[in-house]
Amino acid sequence: MGQPASPGLPRGPARVVLEASELFRFQAGDVLVGDGVEPSMAFVALLASGIVEQRGGMLIHGSIIAREYGIPCVTGVLQATSLIHPGDPVTVDGYLGIDLIS
Repeated sequence: MGQPASPGLPRGPARVVLEASELFRFQAGDVLVGDGVEPSMAFVALLASGIVEQRGGMLIHGSIIAREYGIPCVTGVLQATSLIHPGDPVTVDGYLGIDLIS
């Protein structure tokens, strides 16, 4: 559970990004899961069906990008990179701030 930062309700496979080298495995429609979206990750964020960030807030970079481009986003999801594994089917509820792993 976290804070909704951009509305929407997408579902897709999780792509957990912990370091820059993992960005090149990202595919369109993946759900971007990470500590936070850095400016260098913007090109990948635009391909995401949704964004899940461990860091929270409406003014962090990832939530700003998400709102600008209409990508559903939930921030402040504690232990997101530990609880969500690569390939897990994830539903991002950008209305309520909930991430569901199926």
